[in-house]
Amino acid sequence: MTASNKSTSESKLKKIPSTKDNFGLTKSEFDAYIIKLGNGDESLFTQVFSTHFHDSVAYLKLKFNISKDIAYDTCMDTMLEFRRKILEGKIHYGNLRFLFTRMALNNYINDFRKNQKTVTAIDLFMVGNDLESIDRQYFIDVVDKVLESQDEDTKKIVEELFYIGKNVKQLAEETGVSNATMRKRKQRVIDKLKHTFFDIIKSERS
Repeated sequence: MTASNKSTSESKLKKIPSTKDNFGLTKSEFDAYIIKLGNGDESLFTQVFSTHFHDSVAYLKLKFNISKDIAYDTCMDTMLEFRRKILEGKIHYGNLRFLFTRMALNNYINDFRKNQKTVTAIDLFMVGNDLESIDRQYFIDVVDKVLESQDEDTKKIVEELFYIGKNVKQLAEETGVSNATMRKRKQRVIDKLKHTFFDIIKSERS
């Protein structure tokens, strides 16, 4: 076997989903659970609860420095959403653990954005970038559209700085970079958001 063929073979092996990443289930087992779910058998979620649910609770608790009760409630809401999306055919075998945790993270952020701290962060962003004349809810809706097309690093900075309310120093310490580097990243993100933001507004109003 040539080095090229070996590399290709290894690459294919790495792409095979592991049962560990999928609640301890093989694809055929997961598919069987989906059929059962469609027939009213909820045993899939016993499997999710026993293999991953508490890991997601611990992740949210640590990441956002929140109480276990809040993290638990968020993950329970995520469980319901996860069930609905499975029944709608929107969730497929691959890395279900990552997907569930990401959904839980997004759900917490969306809930968090409803409180005053988030509104203040958004207001400050709008005023600081001469966007205060735009309706706030419209601004939030467009930012959501902007973020859909951005890379994970950009999404993280927006979530941490503007939705969760952390400052540059906190995020720099968490990611292991200098304050100056994080300030530059923040400015690049702001410039990217503003550019895309106005492109969307222009296209919607034309």
